[in-house]
Amino acid sequence: MALRHEITLLPEIKTIEWEGQQVDTVVSQFTAYGDGRVLEVARDFLAQADDGSVWYFGEDVENYVDGVLDNTDGTWLAGKDGPPGMIAPADPHVGDVYRSENIPGFVFEEVTVRSITETVDGPQGPISGAMLVEELLMDGVVEDKIFAPGYGEFMAKVVSEDELVTVSIGVPLDAVGGPVPAEVDQLATAGADLFVAAGAADWAAVTALLDSLNTAWASYRETGVPPLTADGMDVALEVLAAAAGGEDAPATQQAANDLAYVVTDLRLRHEEPAAVDVDRMDIVARQIMVDAAADDEAFVLGDVRHLDALWARTFQNVDGSAASSIEGQLADLRVAAESGDYPAAIAGAEALRQALDGP
Repeated sequence: MALRHEITLLPEIKTIEWEGQQVDTVVSQFTAYGDGRVLEVARDFLAQADDGSVWYFGEDVENYVDGVLDNTDGTWLAGKDGPPGMIAPADPHVGDVYRSENIPGFVFEEVTVRSITETVDGPQGPISGAMLVEELLMDGVVEDKIFAPGYGEFMAKVVSEDELVTVSIGVPLDAVGGPVPAEVDQLATAGADLFVAAGAADWAAVTALLDSLNTAWASYRETGVPPLTADGMDVALEVLAAAAGGEDAPATQQAANDLAYVVTDLRLRHEEPAAVDVDRMDIVARQIMVDAAADDEAFVLGDVRHLDALWARTFQNVDGSAASSIEGQLADLRVAAESGDYPAAIAGAEALRQALDGP
């Protein structure tokens, strides 16, 4: 399974009472995807102590299976369920042991510092001074994690499950500034046009647009794209070419959407994250059209949750009238998805796309 994680600081503060004090915590949104589908959405609550250590005050967790909310396992709140846990010491040393979650029988994570002098391959080159830790989870699973300066959690590896997640790009560290290059705009436009052409079974247009995508990517790749992001584009283009070569319209539309999402990572190097997330919402709205046409109830529900997660980190950057319009369309989409009204979901997705043109 291809895993993707997105971690974003949300525009809100959550106040939590602990030992008679009101503690203001920042809220970090963690979203996990498997093969492009939502697996988990979590809101983590974090605060920094006066000594510089960072403390974990809980999380709201939603776990999804095939797009449908399955459980909220892992949810906890300091003061209500138990104490906060230290998630990062101010001055770590090899051999230090601390617990980021410490409610035995409910949530528990014990961390041991193994090294503070690691050098890792970052998106822009080597990063020195990274910290390697071993994390023991409540179920006995052991994870190796690396925290890199400027990035925070940089890599997580579960050897027993052959699972590895590492940073492909992070902003603002990996932003390069300046306007979006013409090649990236070409990738975005050609991908969107190819989605439409595949839906109309216009295979001559699909072939021409695929050539345009390959040309634009070959040119932009030479400018120095972060390796993991470049690998993602290479794979997305290969999958798209295979689907188009077989003249499989649904598979080609799906592949065009998957590629479009990778292109947003390229845009993220040049644009503000909120603007990129608006682009991502448009892509997910297109995904709803594909899933609704296939009568895939579970994935339509998952797509709507994906939109909600993107909107939670974007809304504050959209002006009032446009935001109200988008929220109205999201509400209509939610109703259509929950009732299994696929024609309404397709119409709602198209209406949302039009509303997203406003910001």
